[in-house]
Amino acid sequence: MRALDWRFFLEGDILQKVDISSMAHSLEARVPFLDQDFIKIAMHLPDKELFDHKRTKKILKTVLCQTMDNDFVYRPKVGFMLPIEKWIHVIANDLKSNFNDLIIWDLNLLDPHKVKLLLKNPKHTFESAYFLFGIFTLNCWLEKLYSINQNLKSHDFLQETTV
Repeated sequence: MRALDWRFFLEGDILQKVDISSMAHSLEARVPFLDQDFIKIAMHLPDKELFDHKRTKKILKTVLCQTMDNDFVYRPKVGFMLPIEKWIHVIANDLKSNFNDLIIWDLNLLDPHKVKLLLKNPKHTFESAYFLFGIFTLNCWLEKLYSINQNLKSHDFLQETTV
């Protein structure tokens, strides 16, 4: 089963997608534990050494516990949050200074008056910061899209993407 996973899932699917996606965005992606010698050893280990119904990554965690604290090794997974709370002042200032020229208003998805009220508030909540970040990001994306095809108008974009 491991050989099939390696051949068809990793080699024939996931690794190619990671490679194409990372190169398309000028990123260097490193996939851990794909050393040839490491793979040869792992392919010959008995299942009971690799899999435990109670724990994932059994061997890795066993090795890590020899040099690291158990609380660290067995801590729950956490996501990687963007530090938007640190960026929000720059984002809000950019949105304020270019407010009337934002391409996003052409889409008629948001009420500009409500967004303006949100921008006037100097203290942003977690939710408002992420909402403003979303507006900023979408507007940047639209600017790039329109700059690629200068003949494209926002209403053309809407008609092409609505189902």
